[in-house]
Amino acid sequence: RSTLFPYTTLFRSRSSKAIVNGLKEWFDDMDEENLKSFDESYVRYMLNEKLIQINNEIHEKQERCCSTVAFALTFGDKTLIGNIGDSMVYGYDEYNDALVPYTTLDSYSRGLSYEDARRNPYNRYITASVGGNYVNPGTEFMHSVVIPNQGQHLLLASDGVIDLTS
Repeated sequence: RSTLFPYTTLFRSRSSKAIVNGLKEWFDDMDEENLKSFDESYVRYMLNEKLIQINNEIHEKQERCCSTVAFALTFGDKTLIGNIGDSMVYGYDEYNDALVPYTTLDSYSRGLSYEDARRNPYNRYITASVGGNYVNPGTEFMHSVVIPNQGQHLLLASDGVIDLTS
């Protein structure tokens, strides 16, 4: 069975509710058999476009709220994982007993070492969120990667957990 796991920060915010409800509606409308047979680039494209639609609806309402999101979507023998903002998806590496980041941060700290990022005065500024700015359809809005379903453990986390995993 295909499953969608969205995780947003501040679930009580209007933007987080819009993300979760919009993704749930999108996923519920998907035909299970079709989802299993979809090409991963098609699934990635469709999810990206849905997130852009949700983003632009929030932005157009001028609700002045935004949220970050991390997600895992299983389909067939694959899992599409990704994020927007500073929520992250980690995998557990049993061999090294460590969490491994599968996604990248949308922040000014991106690409810096952990210590350099902690010293950076802009380390808490994010460069992307859902609801923050208008995004043109067709733009690559989310960071994502497809991994095989092999019983791995995933952690979908907000920025508060990132400090504990670094």
